[in-house]
Amino acid sequence: MNLHRSLFAILRHSVDEKESILALNNFSNVTISFQLPEAMEYPLADLFSDKLIKKSTELELEPYQVLWLKNTKEI
Repeated sequence: MNLHRSLFAILRHSVDEKESILALNNFSNVTISFQLPEAMEYPLADLFSDKLIKKSTELELEPYQVLWLKNTKEI
């Protein structure tokens, strides 16, 4: 994902592909604002705060902050 040059993102899927986790890491000493691609399946749940992330939401990561977002696909 090309979100920001200081962000490192890893997207992992479960074996059955019903769940996925997107791990975002800010490796800079500044706050970064960005939006996730519209192609992501929303809503996403922040695993640390239980906050829901909806499509087109502006996200911010503080310096060195990590954000893990979980999506559960309903079949």
